[in-house]
Amino acid sequence: SNTRQPGIVLLGLIFKKRGAISMEKERIVVEDLRVYPIKAVGGVSVKSLELESKRGWRPWIRYDRRWALCDESGRFISGRVCEEIFNVNMESFVPPHLGVSWGPQREHRAVFLLDPPHEDLEDWFSDRLGKRVTVREGSLSDDPRFNGPTVCSLESLECVNQMLGISNALDRFRPNIVLSCKTKKADPFWEDGLVPSNPALGVTIRLPGASLMIVAKCMRCIVPVRTGGEVENFKRRFKEMRASFPAATTGDAYHFSIGTICIAPGSICL
Repeated sequence: SNTRQPGIVLLGLIFKKRGAISMEKERIVVEDLRVYPIKAVGGVSVKSLELESKRGWRPWIRYDRRWALCDESGRFISGRVCEEIFNVNMESFVPPHLGVSWGPQREHRAVFLLDPPHEDLEDWFSDRLGKRVTVREGSLSDDPRFNGPTVCSLESLECVNQMLGISNALDRFRPNIVLSCKTKKADPFWEDGLVPSNPALGVTIRLPGASLMIVAKCMRCIVPVRTGGEVENFKRRFKEMRASFPAATTGDAYHFSIGTICIAPGSICL
């Protein structure tokens, strides 16, 4: 039957072996879809990821890293330069409205209209961060090589949480799509194996409504103080943990998730 169940991905792993091209299929389930409206701030789960484009541009994820916070010199504000930003909680996102709060007690709750001007939103962030903040709008991807969603597996997230004694791997690494493998018991970091050694081999994820071309593993910014508090020796422990799994690519201490390119506009739905 050609009927696809909701949330099921038809994943084609295309590879060359001794001159031949073969295809393997696994049953992959979309567990979660997430957008991160403000760069360097947490995200929210959504029912669909909209891949949109303008004339002459490659498609990108609508609303993902659409806005960024800048200081008075125009530099992006991130956790590397301003640890206070990890106190910002994303409470809701129903475009064009954004709900935020502050700190573990989720205080100073507010809902803002994201259409310009952004004066109220800028004032809220300026008061919380202790510096004058302005809001910049655009397509502000973490990695210019990828215009599509970042993808990781539920198995990898659960492994990081368990082995490092944390509960917030999703918040630390901020993927757009979380998959799980239902055909067989999958090892953590099985998604590393989807990345082609030669991008010309064309590894593609085909989802209802959209197709994504897998490009490379993502170099993630692992900030120890990211949501939930500092984890002692996080970088060293993360590297050792990755190296202990055969499915993980060795030597990539700070890689987590895979980057993709949107082949055409569409909508990825749960």
